[in-house]
Amino acid sequence: MTGLVLRRARPEDADFLAELAGEAFATYGDYRPLIAAWADDPFVEVTLAESDGARAGFAILSFLRPGEAPHTKVGDLLALAVAAPLRGRGIGRALLTHVVARARDVARREGISALRLAVAEGNTAARSLFESAGFAYRDAEGSYPRGQKALHMSLDLPARARWRRLI
Repeated sequence: MTGLVLRRARPEDADFLAELAGEAFATYGDYRPLIAAWADDPFVEVTLAESDGARAGFAILSFLRPGEAPHTKVGDLLALAVAAPLRGRGIGRALLTHVVARARDVARREGISALRLAVAEGNTAARSLFESAGFAYRDAEGSYPRGQKALHMSLDLPARARWRRLI
């Protein structure tokens, strides 16, 4: 896609992040405060997409050790959203491609085993995007604040490279 730039979000992007979160996630609950908290967290990466100079979408990525498996390092795609008038133009795919590449880079250096996410059962467009990138459904399920079923997906990442001695 021409005219698309992905960059790290800056403090002056906060209003856009909140507005898009309100638009994209309203069906599931009020995610604006959570998006703002993630954007302020130094351990969370927020990538902003600009299309022809205008803010168009974002992806939020975090790397953590889940409480249920403290010795397993994983990455979490916490949120991905594209402004409604710009959907279907490849912006979401570009953001997802960027996040997956970033997770693979971290996996090679830090031993991250998987990139995971939750997606609403009824969000067929997002599910199709994630499936096309190789994400698989996991047994775990959850729900959003307004009761919709949340499906858990993950993408296995390569193990840390191991050097072998050549004889």
